[in-house]
Amino acid sequence: MEISKANDWMQLIASVAVLISILLLAQELRQNNTLAEAEMVNDIYKGWQEIDQLNFESGAMALFAKSVEKPEELTDAEIMQLDAWFTMIMNVYSRQSLMYFRYELAYDPTENLSRSARWLFGGRFARAWFSTNSDMLRNDPKTFEVIDREIKANPVLTKFDYADEIRSRL
Repeated sequence: MEISKANDWMQLIASVAVLISILLLAQELRQNNTLAEAEMVNDIYKGWQEIDQLNFESGAMALFAKSVEKPEELTDAEIMQLDAWFTMIMNVYSRQSLMYFRYELAYDPTENLSRSARWLFGGRFARAWFSTNSDMLRNDPKTFEVIDREIKANPVLTKFDYADEIRSRL
């Protein structure tokens, strides 16, 4: 009987040890998931930082304004720059959208895109670029729908009026 009690105690201790191990493993997995989420969000911010850096260092905003106001005067080199710029922006939005779809991102990035699509895709060049490159969004139909809806709902911009809107509030 003493051996039976000892075995019962040993089984109880082993069961408690297994339970504690499982709880510790679950906690570690939770921490790893939190770290992975933080790294993904950090990657998104890095993507936007790259776009911002390109905007400030390369004169991309002046080029973008030219694409709205005088798209027919764009050189081949400028068209290639704008193509790279739009591609980079769409890649960041697509990555964010995929993360949102997988529940890895708390906010819907297409809400931000809805607010900026009017001026981002308002010019003739941007609309031509979108119609030429819309297949890059085939795996991201929601982003495609937002841009397409904004293009159809708003007139073509011939002047970069966003700057005028800000100036009017000074």
